[in-house]
Amino acid sequence: MGFDDFQERKYCGIRNGKIIYKDDAGVINEKRSVSGLLTNVFVKRNGKYGPEFHIELYDKCYYHLQMFLNSGYARAFLCIMKNISPAQNITIRPNAQADENGKVRQSLMLYQDGQVLKWYYKKDVNGLPSPEADILKDKNGVEYEGWNYNSQTEFLLKAMEEFKVLLIPNKVRQRNESTALIKGDMPTIDSDIEDDLPF
Repeated sequence: MGFDDFQERKYCGIRNGKIIYKDDAGVINEKRSVSGLLTNVFVKRNGKYGPEFHIELYDKCYYHLQMFLNSGYARAFLCIMKNISPAQNITIRPNAQADENGKVRQSLMLYQDGQVLKWYYKKDVNGLPSPEADILKDKNGVEYEGWNYNSQTEFLLKAMEEFKVLLIPNKVRQRNESTALIKGDMPTIDSDIEDDLPF
C-alpha cells in the first residue's frame, strides 16, 4: 500500500538497510519497505556516482527506487525477479547487517501475497555464471584479490530486459485506469424499466 504520506511521486534510495526519501519540506524519511505494482526496471550506466539500478512502482502515487548497480540490493532483486508475478503488487524490503568481521552485508526481500519470493538465479542455477577470481582496485586505487562479477551482472541485465516485456508500463496503466473510470461513470440502463420516450 505504498507509504502513508501521499505525494504524486517519491524518489527513493536505500541507506543502511532502509528506504529513504525527502518529503516536500526536505526532511529525510526512513521506511522499512515500499509496496506497489512493478511498472519498470532499468539501468542508468552513467549515473552521477556510477551505474545505477532503478525500480518503479505504482500504488496511488509513483515510487522511483534507485540504488547502485553493484550493490547487494540490486543483485538480490535481479536474482529474484523471474519469480515475480507482474500482475500483483510486490513489497520491497531492504536489509543491511554487519557480519562477524564488521563487513556490511546488503540484502533485499521481495514479498507477494505475504510470501517471500525465492531467488530464481543462484550459483550455477538457471544459467547464472559464477564470479571470476581477479585483481581488483579499491576506491583509492590499491589492488587486491577479489571476485569479478561483470559477466554475472551482464547475464542478469540481459534477463532483466527479457523480464521487462511482462510489465505493464505506467502509460498503459494510466490509460487503463482512465478508461475504467470513464466506463464506470457512464450511466447504465435498467432493462426492467419501460422505454418512456415519446416516439
